[in-house]
Amino acid sequence: MIRRDRRLRPRPPRAASLQVVTVNGLPFSYARQVLRIQRRRRLYGAKKRSSKTVHAVTDLPAEQASAAENATWARGHRTVEDTVHWERDVIFREDKCRSRPAIRPPCPLRSAT
Repeated sequence: MIRRDRRLRPRPPRAASLQVVTVNGLPFSYARQVLRIQRRRRLYGAKKRSSKTVHAVTDLPAEQASAAENATWARGHRTVEDTVHWERDVIFREDKCRSRPAIRPPCPLRSAT
């Protein structure tokens, strides 16, 4: 019998909002813009929505990177994160593992996938 996992289904569409602020004088010496991305989603079969806020810092001034370009780069990073780490997160359940020894070489089998 094949067990279907809910996490393997395609994701429902997400809503996101982006706020960009140009800043000077932050403790980050090269920071020029600060971004706040708020993502909202609804899981399959759930009535409630969940929300996640992500902050990012870029060294590009507003003249070189508009809000639309920042949003595109943030989505691109998310795509890379999802495609590269999907196997480790879903198949090997790496995110659920709570045992993290201080010094441990990376598992060659997981790194090879």
